[in-house]
Amino acid sequence: MTGPGKPTLCLAAEIMRSLEEQQQEWAGTLAGAAEVKLALELAKKALGLALEEEPSEGIARKDAAEVLQKLHDTCWEHLHGQRLSECLSLWREVFALNCLLRSTGSTRSAGETAREALRLLDLGLILGGPETHVAETLFAQAEDLAKELARKRGLDEGGSQLLAEPAPFGKPSGLVVKRPVEEVKDLGMEDFLVIYFNKKRPVVLRQSCSFWPAIRRWCKEDFWCHGALGQRFVPVERDYWMEEGFEIMQLKDFIQHCKAEASERSTSQASAVERLSKGGYLAQHALLDQLPSLEADVQTPDFALCGSTGTVLRQVFFGPNGTVTPVHWDPYENIFCQVVGEKYLRLYPPSEAPKLYPRTSSDQEMQNNSQIEPADLLLGEREGGSAYAEKFPELQTAQYWDVVLQPGDVLYLPIGWWHFVKSLSISISLAFHFT
Repeated sequence: MTGPGKPTLCLAAEIMRSLEEQQQEWAGTLAGAAEVKLALELAKKALGLALEEEPSEGIARKDAAEVLQKLHDTCWEHLHGQRLSECLSLWREVFALNCLLRSTGSTRSAGETAREALRLLDLGLILGGPETHVAETLFAQAEDLAKELARKRGLDEGGSQLLAEPAPFGKPSGLVVKRPVEEVKDLGMEDFLVIYFNKKRPVVLRQSCSFWPAIRRWCKEDFWCHGALGQRFVPVERDYWMEEGFEIMQLKDFIQHCKAEASERSTSQASAVERLSKGGYLAQHALLDQLPSLEADVQTPDFALCGSTGTVLRQVFFGPNGTVTPVHWDPYENIFCQVVGEKYLRLYPPSEAPKLYPRTSSDQEMQNNSQIEPADLLLGEREGGSAYAEKFPELQTAQYWDVVLQPGDVLYLPIGWWHFVKSLSISISLAFHFT
C-alpha cells in the first residue's frame, strides 16, 4: 500500500481543527477537562507526524508508529478501563482517527500488512461508531481494501453467483416448548399498541419478516466467506460473561469457528437444549452500521418505530449451536427478528425477579443479570430440579413462557422482562432496540 495521500491527511487535519474547536465545550460541560487536554495533545502529535512528507529515514516511520501506538493504548484504556471515561465520545473520535492514521502506509511499521490495515480500519468503525468525523473515510477505505484482498485471494468480489447452491447452516431441532408465548399471524399497529405494547405483553409473529432478502441470503456460507465481506473483521466474545474479553476475527474465520462448533455439538449425546457452546459469539454488535451493504437485506419493522425517542438501535447476534445468553433483563423494548437457524427463548415477567436471584454486585452493569448459570438452568431441569433445589429453591416456582423462533419469525420482548436465550443451530438474529 502507498502512503495516506492528500485526501486522508487533509481530512485528518480538518478533524483535528474540529476537535480543538470543541475542546472548550467538552472541558466546560464534563468533569474530564484533563482527559480532553491529554487526548488532544496526543492526537495532535500523532497527526503532526502523519502530516509530514514521506519519511526518507526509517527513524521517522518508527517515531510515528510509536506515537500512534501510545495513542491507541491510551484511548483503549479510557474506553475499556474499570472506570469508564466521562469523555467517551471524545476518546471514540480520537481512537477512530488513530486507527485511520495507523492503517496508512507512511505510519505503519514495516511488519504490518494490508490485512492488518483492514483490521485497524474495522476496529475504528467498531469502537468509534458510524458518527465519528472519520467514519465515512473508514467505510470507504475498508471496503476498497477488502475488495483488494478478496481479488488477491482469487475470490469473487461480490460473491453473488456463489449463493445459489450451499445448504442452510442449521437443521430444525425438533424442540417442543412447554409454555408457549402467545402467537399471532397478522397484527396491525393499533392492536399491537393496545393489546401488547401498552401492557408490556410479549407476542410472537410467525413469518413476519420472511420476505427479507436476508432470510434467503444470510443462511449461505459463501455469502459470508467469499468476496469482500469475508475479509472484514468483527468483534467476537470469547465467553458469555465477557470475563475473557473479545477478539477481532475475520468473518470468514468466524464462520469456520461456527461450523466447527456445530459439528462438535451434533456429535454430542446430550439433548439439544443442553448443548452449550464453548464460546465465540458475535453478540449485540451494530454489524449493519459497520457493514452498510447488509442494510438492503433487512427492513426496520414498523413496531420498532413506536418509541418515544425516535431512536432505534440495530444489534446483530451471530453464533454457533449452543451459544447462550444468561438470564437477564434489558432497559429497552426489543423487536427480535430471527434470520438464520433456530433460537430458544425463555421469558420471565418482571414480577418473577425475586425468584431469579438478581446479582447484588456493586457493578451497576451486572445488576440486571441473574446469578443462575445456563448450566444450572438447563441441566438442573433434566434432573427434576434436584441439581439446583438447594442453590436456587425459588427458581422452580418461577412462572415463564418460552418459544423456539425459526427464520422469518419476530418476537416482541417488552422492556424489563427477564429472558434466557440459546441457539439450537448456527443462528443469526437481528434485534431492534428502542425506548
